[in-house]
Amino acid sequence: MSLSGSDLPTRAAGPRSAATKPEVVGQKGPLGAPPTASAVLGSARQAAVELDGKCDETDFSPCWSQPETMKIASWNVWFDGFARYTRWAALLEEILMHSPDVVCLQEVTPPFLSILAESSFIKKNYVTSDPGMIAAGEQPSCLEGHRSYDVLLLVKRGIKVIKWWEIPVPSVMDRRCIGVDIEWPPSMATGGGGGAVAAVNRAAALAANANGGSKPAATPRIIQVATIHLESTSSGAKYRAKQLDRLETELGKGKAPGTTTVLCGDMNICSTCEEENGRIDAHYEDCWPLVVQQRNAAAVKPEGKLKEAAAVARWHADQGFTEDTSINKMRYQMKLKHKQVRFDRILIRKEEEVAAAGASPATASAGATPASASSAGPAGGGWRPKAMQLLGTHELCITTPQLGGGYQLSRKKELSVFPSDHFGLVASFQYQ
Repeated sequence: MSLSGSDLPTRAAGPRSAATKPEVVGQKGPLGAPPTASAVLGSARQAAVELDGKCDETDFSPCWSQPETMKIASWNVWFDGFARYTRWAALLEEILMHSPDVVCLQEVTPPFLSILAESSFIKKNYVTSDPGMIAAGEQPSCLEGHRSYDVLLLVKRGIKVIKWWEIPVPSVMDRRCIGVDIEWPPSMATGGGGGAVAAVNRAAALAANANGGSKPAATPRIIQVATIHLESTSSGAKYRAKQLDRLETELGKGKAPGTTTVLCGDMNICSTCEEENGRIDAHYEDCWPLVVQQRNAAAVKPEGKLKEAAAVARWHADQGFTEDTSINKMRYQMKLKHKQVRFDRILIRKEEEVAAAGASPATASAGATPASASSAGPAGGGWRPKAMQLLGTHELCITTPQLGGGYQLSRKKELSVFPSDHFGLVASFQYQ
């Protein structure tokens, strides 16, 4: 059972010093402009207009621009009604700043889907795992029955979708795994879905090749991208174990040799919990520690007075906490409990490495935040994570009192607003 914001009990916000009250909004991405929220948005339509206005001004990368690099984002968007349209507009803006090829979302609700259905930018640049949502007012198929929220995939136009699929899992919370098989690199023959997008994709590819850029591989590679939201709470451990067993049995069954599988989502298992991490299929590698290991190996070590402070900062960055109340004050205000965990993961399994798979992700407890960090991979061809970054780590600036979901600043004068109670992830993969 889910609760909307108006169903949640009113709680007094904890004290915050003036030094911690933010003046600037958002986290800068590669396109320069941080996601902002100057006023509370009261509807999906308002959120879509806000999103389209900002995204139309960005240099959105076509899928053909870097055929040897693939980018995947994953984010639990938080189903709650608290400032939802404001949060989700900023969340989508921040994702799109990175121009990901595939987006994996968890805790998607009908109001969130309504933003996607209203956004001309989203519909022009992405296809979704639930096209039924595009019809205004239609109950999306992913939320049939009594499922209160669900998972969703977005794939950039121009990438050939071979098929969408689903893996049912044992759950008392109506959880499931959904996935998509795509062909990479995108084919110039498909051209990005036709029209202007197709023309841009073809032009970008020709320009890249003319300037000595990488040429697409002669033989397309198949990539499976799946997302799941494993059972929540400590009492859900037995269901998480059953869900992981089902994924190990079903994920990738019958796929073509050489297929790469990427599994993203909210695992509800902290990276330091060895017992539960030991249930994750050992053929999968946790991308975060792969990236941070190489970054730390290449980092310049500070000396003198800066050494201790830098060590503390580096430790915190390396953990890659995706729920962190030391940063996300909104989450603390909702739960009144401090928490630092790395629940959200991007895992990769390459078919050619199955026979020689390494240790289970249970042994990986660190993460990496810089987008410039790189990860060394094994000799030979294959997709390897080259960079990762946390998303949504900055507070949004709210200037009007009504926050939605039954919350008002007149009752809570120091409420923080972040895009979600989780931080998102974006990972860049390179074919070596």
